[in-house]
Amino acid sequence: MRVIIFVEKFTNSSSPFDSLDRIENSLISQNKLEDLFREFNLSNYNFNDKRLMEHLKLWHEELDFDLVNDSKHYHCVKGKIREYVFCKESETWGKNFRFAFNFDSMFSHDVFLVKGLYEWIPVDYKFQGNVFWPKENPYNIHGGNFLTLKEEQVPKMCREKIPLVVIQRQIDMSKDYNQKVLSFAKCNPWPKEEVKMETENRICFVKTEQLCQMYDLKKDLIFLEVPESKRRKHNDTKKGKWDGRTIGFSYNLFSNFVV
Repeated sequence: MRVIIFVEKFTNSSSPFDSLDRIENSLISQNKLEDLFREFNLSNYNFNDKRLMEHLKLWHEELDFDLVNDSKHYHCVKGKIREYVFCKESETWGKNFRFAFNFDSMFSHDVFLVKGLYEWIPVDYKFQGNVFWPKENPYNIHGGNFLTLKEEQVPKMCREKIPLVVIQRQIDMSKDYNQKVLSFAKCNPWPKEEVKMETENRICFVKTEQLCQMYDLKKDLIFLEVPESKRRKHNDTKKGKWDGRTIGFSYNLFSNFVV
């Protein structure tokens, strides 16, 4: 199959050197994919790990991913691996539910919330690794409870009526960025209560219907804009640029727990 694909690319190319460059770049991109497997400690000896790796290799070829020159492709694939690892870890939480990776599609809902043999609920998964210290606001949204989503994602979630968005708020306060936020917060301590910004792994269940009502009413959330200089990993792509607009809201409005 690979031979046929390479021949088609070669014959359709305006120059044989262009085709050879694409083949070489594809091989380098495949090596980058293998690096990601190692980064997340995926093993060929684990059935589901191997299943994921084979799926990603197939998607890499079918969708012509370029993990070297297109950072959006890279972060998309890395995000899929993170979703899988999240699902794998959920089996160790000791809860009466777990999450299961969606092997059926790269672009459909991310995972399933599994409550029983016949109760598999489609869920979008988001990862948040940074804290943020916004200006004083009437909804008491601050670095200790801050959740965020790209604003452009919210109308899509509302249209598609996906029932739940799970946000993994995995904060490492030793990171340079989070340390800067902590220093800024100490200089601008506007909340009345004491705010603790600590390293934690918090799982937040955001009901989409409630989030959509908040967005429509412009209530219980704040609107922010990421500076253009910090949008680079989202914008190094041929498919247009993200405008940097985000929303912020408190996880206290939704069910959540610390792992």
